[in-house]
Parts: sequence; C-alpha cells; structure tokens
Amino acid sequence: ASESAVVAQAQKYIGVPYLWGGTDPSKGLDCTCFPQLVYGHLGVDLPRTYSQQATAGPPVASVASARTGALLFFDHFSSRSAAAP
Repeated sequence: ASESAVVAQAQKYIGVPYLWGGTDPSKGLDCTCFPQLVYGHLGVDLPRTYSQQATAGPPVASVASARTGALLFFDHFSSRSAAAP
C-alpha cells in the first residue's frame, strides 16, 4: 500500500473513539484493531494483537528511517529482546 493510501484510509476513522478491545468503528477501536482495519482495507493482512503485529513486518532501523504508515513498537524492558503485550 502506498503511503498516501495508508494516510487516506486512516483519516476515515478520525473521530472514532478509543475503546479497549474495540473492533467496531461504530462503537470504538483499540490501538491494534485500528491499524489492522486500515491495512486490511488496503489488502494487507495484519494479526490482531500487539505482540503479533510488532513482529509481523520487517524491522525499522530507527525512527528517523521510518516512512509514513510504518507501525512502530517500543519495548522499554531490557530483559526482553522483542516487544510483548
């Protein structure tokens, strides 16, 4: 999906409230369902959970090298080598 297509699709959900566990845009979306829904409309299949999404695509070397539409996950626990819920 192109960067502009990702932005255009995401903008369709402006005003949809955050809802923990939310999967229905008419009620609310959570932080993992939102990108899953956006990318799903663009033909990209993302898993549902944070930890699955964090390891689904290629890693980005740094925030500076991230492109529009990249999903960034941060793990502040030095005891883990990968993102976790």
